Formats: sequence, structure tokens, C-alpha cells
Amino acid sequence: MSTTHDPTSGGGVYRVDGALDRMPEWDPVTSEHLWVVSSIYRVNPVKAVEAAAVGDGVLLDRENLLMVTPVFCMHCEKPCTGRNVADPCEGDPRR
Repeated sequence: MSTTHDPTSGGGVYRVDGALDRMPEWDPVTSEHLWVVSSIYRVNPVKAVEAAAVGDGVLLDRENLLMVTPVFCMHCEKPCTGRNVADPCEGDPRR
């Protein structure tokens, strides 16, 4: 598995090649939010590179979990407040 950094993303999005890249594009017709939760893990970079070289995954478990984000829209980056669940998504704020 390899990742590629998208320099147009504002520095925060890494795209995964192949079958794991299931990120749907924002659709201006439906204007649907893509509500997600992100998990942040601490990893050993040497072990991560070694694992990727042989096709293994990086161990992600409770011991190296640092943070779970609140629910937010992956497209417009707005947090889910409960009040805005049915509101249309405005898409990427950088466009």
C-alpha cells in the first residue's frame, strides 16, 4: 500500500492508492455531506516504512491511539452540530 500527498488539499489529505481509496467526490447536484470521524495514531516511522515495503499494514490499536476527532464533513470540513445534518454541503472551502 502506498500513499500520495495531494498538495492542493491544503496539506492535510493523503490519498491511498488502489482498493482502499473509496473517498467519493463531492457532488454539487446532491450536495450531500460526507460525515466522518478520524482517528490519529502514533506510529514508528521506521517500522511503518518497513511494513509498507513488504505489504504489511501498520499496527493501529488502543496503545498508540492518540485522538478520535468529532464528527465532521470530509467535503466542507464543518463539524456536525446536529442542527446542520440536513443542510446542503457547500463542498471544499478552498475552491
